[in-house]
Amino acid sequence: MAVSVDENDDDVMSEINITPLTDVLLVLLIIFMITATFISRTGFNINLPQARTKEQSKPTEVKVFITKEGKVFSQGQWIRDRGMEESLKELLSRSKGDRLVIEADKDVNYGLVITVMDRAKKAGVSSIALAARLGGP
Repeated sequence: MAVSVDENDDDVMSEINITPLTDVLLVLLIIFMITATFISRTGFNINLPQARTKEQSKPTEVKVFITKEGKVFSQGQWIRDRGMEESLKELLSRSKGDRLVIEADKDVNYGLVITVMDRAKKAGVSSIALAARLGGP
């Protein structure tokens, strides 16, 4: 009986097995895709009131968010009360739009929404829309 001995058994494997790396990357991709659906689109905790009708948004619209605490934001920046007109003028010129969409929390003081609308008109906004969640009682 003859036993054959392979002389190449002591060679170092020079290839990297990327299968485990690919598995980990795919799992991370799936986790990212799932958690991305839970991220709020505005970044602010705004509970919009409900409405039964819907109008399509335009890409040139400027969106302003009013939180429950009464803070006004647009494009992730806080708009101070004193410089609101100038800030809105700048936002409108950058977006080349003339329509303002106000997304205010349903518990926001009505007077604050009117103040933002008034300052927007002074800034040159020709059209103002109020956002709501689609649904209704």
